[in-house]
This record gives sequence, structure tokens and C-alpha cells, in this order.
Amino acid sequence: ANNQTYQWGRSQTVAALPLQLGITGPHKSQTVDFLVRNIKHTHNNHLTVGCVGAKVVPPVLSAVGHHKLALQMAAQDTFPSWGWWMTQGATTLWEDWSGHADATHPPAPTHNHVFLGSVGAWYYKEMAGLHIGPANDRLMVRPGAPNDPTILQGVTAKKRSMWGEFGCTWKVQAGGAWTVGVTIPINTKGEMWFPFASGSSTKVVVSEGGQIVWQSGSYHPGVSGIESGFVMAPSVEYPNAAVVLVLASGTYNFNASHTLMA
Repeated sequence: ANNQTYQWGRSQTVAALPLQLGITGPHKSQTVDFLVRNIKHTHNNHLTVGCVGAKVVPPVLSAVGHHKLALQMAAQDTFPSWGWWMTQGATTLWEDWSGHADATHPPAPTHNHVFLGSVGAWYYKEMAGLHIGPANDRLMVRPGAPNDPTILQGVTAKKRSMWGEFGCTWKVQAGGAWTVGVTIPINTKGEMWFPFASGSSTKVVVSEGGQIVWQSGSYHPGVSGIESGFVMAPSVEYPNAAVVLVLASGTYNFNASHTLMA
């Protein structure tokens, strides 16, 4: 094993695992560079992983600032990919990428197997942005960014929590606007995150029901249920700066501009 990057071998999985575990230390950028080059250039935006890599590679890419590459990889419809299964008529998850017996898998693989299906969790967390706060004290809508509107124009998702069902529906609109509908159940609070390019918080404009709640780099009070707003700096958990609005339970409809989503 490389005692600096903690990679053992030259695969996508062995690059992603030490990044997920946070053990690369000062050599993190070297490991990220290898993973990105391997996916983007060596394999033309495709995964080359088994069940472990399928679980860790997409969220790791989103966490290290390469969410757009994760989207491009997840949207592939040529072999090997989830989309390729669909071109072959699949309506279920297959046990391996080919779906056929070969030298690496002599018995015919099943066509109803969750082995490579953990990407579903990434859909909910990074595409829809549905999270439970780190202290289990609030719900968060924090989509991965930057989005690529040529791939993903919108998402609708719901998730059960200990307080009830919460969810969001977001869409990219013409002209660079981003609309988001959010539902926060009773007896808890929520946060809605609007990611933006570093240094441009003064450009972000957010309204709810036609009333401005964020403009010129500051929170504008006055909308019922929206308790406060602030800027969150990039972190290990989320690589983009974001405008964060704190929400009481209820349903909200936001319109935002100058974010990384549209």
C-alpha cells in the first residue's frame, strides 16, 4: 500500500475508500486527482467497480467537489453502467454489470439483486439533498453541487424520519432560476441550503411565495416559518459555500438565482 495516500493498487475503489475514511491526510489532493483522472480519462466517465466501489465512489466524488462528474458517471447508458442495464430492458437491479455468465462469473448472474444498488442512497442524499442533521435534531435539504442541467433538470423525493415524512421537489427553470418546494414535518426544524460559487453570496437572491428572504448577502425577515438565514462556509461535509435558511415545520416554495444548481 502507498503509505501516503493509503491506496493499495490503482482502482477506483481503492482510491475512494481512503477518501471516505478520511485517512489520506496532506495527500488528499493526490488521491482525488487519481480518482478523477481514472474515471474521466481512463474510463471515459464510467465506473469500474464492484459492490463496495458502487457504494463509495459516487458520494466520495460529491464530497470532494466533483459532484458534476458523479452525475455524468451515473447518467451513462453505455457499458458498464446502470443506464446500460435499462437499454437491455432491465426493470430490476442485476448482480453484475454484464448480466451474463462469463469467466469472472461462470454461473449466470441473477437479474434481481441489490448487489450494485447502493447508488440509490446517493440519489436521495446528493441529487435530492435529503439529510438528517448530524445531531439528529433537524432535517436538511442540501443537494449536491454543482448540478449539470444538461443531465439533471429536476428531482422529486420523499423520506421518512422520526418526525414524519419530509421531502423536496426542485427544478431548473429557463434563465438560470432554481425553484424548490420543501416540506418539513411537525415537531422539528429544517434547513434549506442554496449552494453558490465561492465569493458570490451577494449575488444570490432567494424568495418564498414572491417575497425576498435573501438578497445582497443578507437575510430578509418577514416570511412566516423562516426563522433565520446565514452563509455556511465550505467544509468536509459539504464542499460548497451555501446560503442556509432555517425553517419551522411547514411547506415552502422557493425561487433562487445565482446558485450552483441552474
